[in-house]
Amino acid sequence: MNALDDVKRMVTVVANCGRAGWEYSHAVGVIGHPVRLDVNTWVAVVGDGENASYEWVLFKDDGSLIKTSDCGYGISSIALRDGITEFWDGDRDGD
Repeated sequence: MNALDDVKRMVTVVANCGRAGWEYSHAVGVIGHPVRLDVNTWVAVVGDGENASYEWVLFKDDGSLIKTSDCGYGISSIALRDGITEFWDGDRDGD
């Protein structure tokens, strides 16, 4: 993977989040840097920094969404923490 692939992946993630129908946040962009959690799973915080409204997003290498929050976090680091926790402790389709 190169930098262009990373940018394309994140554009896809933000576009997919825009279709997620979140109640509290708008998918304006990625906040910070995505974190790789395993071979094909990433976590990122997506949202609207100007309005301090964020969601965590678990996604695959191709940018497809695995799961997202819909809580309207006011602090991006808390959203990231909860996304990582969801990956390790949440139900990942029987994994």
